[in-house]
Amino acid sequence: MSLSITADRSSLQIIVTRVDEHRYSTIAKRDGLQISVPGYAFMRPLPHDLAHCVVEATLRLDRGFWASVADGVEFGGMKAKRRSWLITRCK
Repeated sequence: MSLSITADRSSLQIIVTRVDEHRYSTIAKRDGLQISVPGYAFMRPLPHDLAHCVVEATLRLDRGFWASVADGVEFGGMKAKRRSWLITRCK
């Protein structure tokens, strides 16, 4: 499942993928970065990260978790890497 949100200065694509019947992974993409977001909850009908996205978008929270990530904030446990195809293409 993939969602896109737009914050003040950046857009963010959020990809939530089921790993197995009990776990999921979340990847956020922005500005040529791919950010791995650690999962702290077991798989529920609505994954925790996805629930945050839905609530923040519905309530139009511009300082929520995902809007902060879109604006460049990286929280503990996140792992960011630049997509290599962008680096190669720009050289």
